[in-house]
Amino acid sequence: MKPILLLIIAISSFLSLYSQNETGIRALNYNYSGVREEALTYQQIFPIIRNIPPVDTIMPIEVKNAYLVVDSLAKLLTTETAIAFIKNLQPDSDTMKYIIKYLYLLQEYDYIRFEQYLTEVKYNNSGKYRLNLSEILYPIIMKMYKSNDSQKYRRLSLIDCGIILKGVVVKIDSMKPPIWYRSDSDSGKYIYYNLTLNILDSLKGTILPMTVHNTLKNKEKIQSFSYPTFNVEFGEGALPQTTEYWGAENSPFRLVDFTMLDQHKRMLRFRLGDTAIIFLNNVETMSNREYDYIRLCLNNFYGYPVFPVRNGLVRDVNRIWSNDEFTPYETWKNTFNNVKNSIKGFGE
Repeated sequence: MKPILLLIIAISSFLSLYSQNETGIRALNYNYSGVREEALTYQQIFPIIRNIPPVDTIMPIEVKNAYLVVDSLAKLLTTETAIAFIKNLQPDSDTMKYIIKYLYLLQEYDYIRFEQYLTEVKYNNSGKYRLNLSEILYPIIMKMYKSNDSQKYRRLSLIDCGIILKGVVVKIDSMKPPIWYRSDSDSGKYIYYNLTLNILDSLKGTILPMTVHNTLKNKEKIQSFSYPTFNVEFGEGALPQTTEYWGAENSPFRLVDFTMLDQHKRMLRFRLGDTAIIFLNNVETMSNREYDYIRLCLNNFYGYPVFPVRNGLVRDVNRIWSNDEFTPYETWKNTFNNVKNSIKGFGE
């Protein structure tokens, strides 16, 4: 396996010299997803990436190599071929573990850059890509779900989330839901909130983004990261999905932490001063020729989206990350890091 990867890296290192978007503006001849101001609430705005693949001299060599491998495969394989290949893999095979490792490395280093890269490949820069990388993420998750590994639910939570943080809530803003969730018949039915957090610990995420509100009116505020404040959107959809994705009998998340629900038991509730571990994902990217607009929300698919931390204890009602309902944070974090390191360290 390693000689093949080294060959791909060597070839793609040469090809990457000719994979620059020096203008920083996408081509005119593509129908980009329409950016409508009324559809944007708390999206973050980022200039499109110029280097494709988005490698630079300061990123860790293993992250750079991961991008070079993925970029080469995206040029060589079609989407259909890649999906068929993943479906034929054994869930616990070495090849599958390499795929998970590289995916995790790219997400962890700079999740926004990774999401922007997926978007750039989707827009098929100059027609050189044959593989839509976004479409193979779901088959990878499904293959992981079939694993016999005793750690699989923890691994799924790590891979299915782009950013994982421990933070304390310092501000709560109510907001209108995205426009496509609203209509005259259900006006007021959906409620969305935006949390402002002071980051206490970054569990997954080396480079983190700064939220820019009302993005179309504040392009001059584009930055990469403003520590330690972070914003996250959530609404009714942030509730753990105990049946829709897993089936009632198969869900590892049968129990809901009712101390984190509102009085109607239909959505998460936060108070000022709450400390929690949150799992975040980009749920939507909208783009134009110069910018990508990204929505970071509490993840609710193949993992529990939030774990409250009270008096130094993490509450895990489903005991996914611990054997007890309440676990000291440092003990919880050690378990988390052990799983993370087992993914990152495969093959070394």
